[in-house]
Amino acid sequence: MIDTNDQKISTDILAERHFNQLHRESGIGVDVILERGYKTIRGKQPLEVEGFSKNQRRPPGILMPGIGVDGKPIFPVYKPDDPRMNSSERNPKPVK
Repeated sequence: MIDTNDQKISTDILAERHFNQLHRESGIGVDVILERGYKTIRGKQPLEVEGFSKNQRRPPGILMPGIGVDGKPIFPVYKPDDPRMNSSERNPKPVK
């Protein structure tokens, strides 16, 4: 359980390292994290359900809901903890 001043977030939903990325490093408020539904992905099945291709399913990582300009949900963004790297370049970069 991640205990913030007035709210608690279950580590079953969001790992502490992902909470730190969102809240402490990116400055996203706890209420926004809870409202939008960020979650830690620990297996491939949830990514398959969301429509990600086989080579995009690289758990663990964080699933960030896509929010359209109208405030409605759109396709989510997945950020794996260990992304695929473009090995064809001199200085490999994560594949997006």
